[in-house]
Amino acid sequence: RMTGEKTSADEASHRAEFDANTRNTTAAAQAKSDFDQTRDLATRGYDQARTADQTRVDRAGKIADQRLGGEGRNQDTRYGRGSDLYGTEYGKQKTYADAARGDVTQARQYVAGREDQANTNAQFYTGQRSQNFGTITKSQNSSTANQTDAAKKPGLWEKIAGTATGALSAAGTAGLKI
Repeated sequence: RMTGEKTSADEASHRAEFDANTRNTTAAAQAKSDFDQTRDLATRGYDQARTADQTRVDRAGKIADQRLGGEGRNQDTRYGRGSDLYGTEYGKQKTYADAARGDVTQARQYVAGREDQANTNAQFYTGQRSQNFGTITKSQNSSTANQTDAAKKPGLWEKIAGTATGALSAAGTAGLKI
């Protein structure tokens, strides 16, 4: 055989080798393609999962913000209502307390006025009694003095008796016999 000549067996062998290499290359390329697809799917899946997680986190954050915002508004509303109610009730209670305080003050003034009037009346009547007592005492003293003066003065019968007694005693001194 000569070098350079190709036999059909050599060709078949080369062709089989070439086909095997082609198959290997094709299989390697297919494997690489499958790997790339799997990686792409994994990456896309990872990206989708990451996006889904981020979406869930964002949604949860928005819900939390809405709840906090809503709760804050609710608290503000409750605070406002409470302030309004407190202010209204405080105003009513203050009005009632002021009226009650006014009534108590008026009652105290009334009682103080009555006490002052009673005191004035007592002083007035005490003064009148003192004056009356003085007048009565003066009248009694005058009466007693008048009675004493009257007792010192001889009455009509005493004058008659005294005149008679005086006449008798004068007659006796003159020596007359009666």
